[in-house]
Amino acid sequence: MEQEIKLTNREWNDLSTKVETHDKKIKEHENRLSRHSGKIDILEDNNIALPLTIQEAVQKGMSSAVERLNQHDEKFVSIDLIKERERADKLERKVKEDKEKRLFYRRTLVSAVLVAIVSGIVSFYIAAFLNNL
Repeated sequence: MEQEIKLTNREWNDLSTKVETHDKKIKEHENRLSRHSGKIDILEDNNIALPLTIQEAVQKGMSSAVERLNQHDEKFVSIDLIKERERADKLERKVKEDKEKRLFYRRTLVSAVLVAIVSGIVSFYIAAFLNNL
């Protein structure tokens, strides 16, 4: 289905300007992409170079520095563990305190109910005894 399309000069100019602007934008995007890919390459090279540098440092006798770094990391890990344990202990204490409070309220309520019942029964018997006199 090949058909001829008739375009006016204005339509042709509009289309050609759109094509030109898109070509410019494509070139700009290609330039930006090439810059970013260069930055990404540099970052990847640095990420590869860092472990190699550490390995070379260990091989050249800087193992004491690496050991100090490991000890430093272990200190932070132990500090985090201590903080986590303290947090867990606080939560456990809070749970225990809540249980004790609930138990105290239950006991208080039960004792109040028992006192009310016993005092009612005793007052009933006293009233019945006084009425019989």
